[in-house]
Amino acid sequence: EELSGIVMPLLLGGMDTTAGRTGNAFLRIDADPALRRRLLEDPAVLEIATEEFLRRDTPVQGLTRVVTRDAQFHGRQLKKGDRVMLMFAAANRDPSTFACPHDIDLDCGTNRHLAFAPVVHRCLGSNFARAMFRVMITALLRRLPDGHVAPPVERLADAGDVYTVKHLPVRLTPGPREGVGPPACASRTA
Repeated sequence: EELSGIVMPLLLGGMDTTAGRTGNAFLRIDADPALRRRLLEDPAVLEIATEEFLRRDTPVQGLTRVVTRDAQFHGRQLKKGDRVMLMFAAANRDPSTFACPHDIDLDCGTNRHLAFAPVVHRCLGSNFARAMFRVMITALLRRLPDGHVAPPVERLADAGDVYTVKHLPVRLTPGPREGVGPPACASRTA
């Protein structure tokens, strides 16, 4: 029971955020043909691309906390019981930390974003989420290299603190797909 209580939130907790990050990344790839080309031609950049997609369009925009004791923070008085919002999305676009904060920079080197929250509040599933995203985005690029967004795109209006796509129509060129065999009915004889 205890193990189930640990594993289930780990697996289920990342589903909406991983799907949201994949939708956000697909929108970014669709809007930037040079980025798409680079990802298709050089899969080795996928590791840094994963971090850049997390930084640029993190599905978790922030996190609220309750102040546990009176404190002074950057000249502001905080009182016990006050609610504060930690804006990861704003920190991830800080121009004093990131040279081109609004771009996906595949040559940036180390990327110290806050998409998974800082220090003790860090997401337990962060490594699993990264692995899931890399598998998803690799399959998406391999199977739909010419896929393009077909507006209208609809974002979830109120998904709490998750910035995600609700409806993302995609146009693609029909044809054989990698790893997909013929339909079951095609092998039957009349």
